[in-house]
This record gives sequence, structure tokens and C-alpha cells, in this order.
Amino acid sequence: MWTSEMYSEYLKQTYGKDMWEEGGLRKNIQQLVINTLLGVQDMFDESKPKGKHCELYGFDIFIDEEVKPWLIEVNSSPTMEYSTGITEKLCHQVMEDTIKVIVDYSFASTKKKPSINTGDWELIFTSNSVVEKQLSSFGENFVCEGKKMKI
Repeated sequence: MWTSEMYSEYLKQTYGKDMWEEGGLRKNIQQLVINTLLGVQDMFDESKPKGKHCELYGFDIFIDEEVKPWLIEVNSSPTMEYSTGITEKLCHQVMEDTIKVIVDYSFASTKKKPSINTGDWELIFTSNSVVEKQLSSFGENFVCEGKKMKI
């Protein structure tokens, strides 16, 4: 298991350039997450008051040889188990930074929000409206393809 910094360095060494930022991998992963959540927005519990609840999701993403991200699955209750040194550090940081977002950021005035420390959390999308779901609007071609495996 690697941190995103370790993976970014691996990509630089493998591809000879910064695939994480300059190559767009980070932005493509963010767009994959946004598209996924927009695609299931009608499944969120609308009985709860808007802005008064939150949920943590875990996205399992595969990166192919062309450095394109593919969604494997989304976990609505990702494990926060310290299975490796990296997950121990990551899970601790996620829990600490989540409190910063839930308490410090959400209760701050609109004027103060830009200066609130949210740790490593980054707001990547915001919308006040429901998006009508049309598969073509996500710009994806949902086709199952395969390659022969050598056994």
C-alpha cells in the first residue's frame, strides 16, 4: 500500500512526468467521484434536513496502464482498521480532519469558511440543485471489455 505521494512519485519515475497533477490523474479521479455521486443522488436519504448530516464513503479505484481511473466499488462504511502503517496514519488523519469539517467548517460563518483548516479534506464540488440523470451526460461509454488471460 502506498500514500498518494508515493504513488505520484512512482508515476513520475515510470512515465517520466508528473501524471498525478500535470497528467490529470488527480482531476480525473475527482471527476469520477463527482459523477458517481451525481449518478446516485436520488438514493440519498432526503428525510434528513439538508446540511445536517454527513456520510463517509470509500472509493476503490483501479488505475489502468494508460493511467485512467476505473471505479471498482464504493463502500458506504469503509473500514478504519489499522492494517498497515499507511492505513494507521491515513485513518487517524481522516478521523481528525473529519471533525474539522463537521465542527469547525460547518459551524463557521460563510465569511470565515475559506480560512477554516479542514486538514487534507478538499471541497471538489458543490451544487444546490438536483441533476437529472442521463447516462450520456456523464461522458462515459459503459462497455464491458476483456482481454484473454495467459494461464
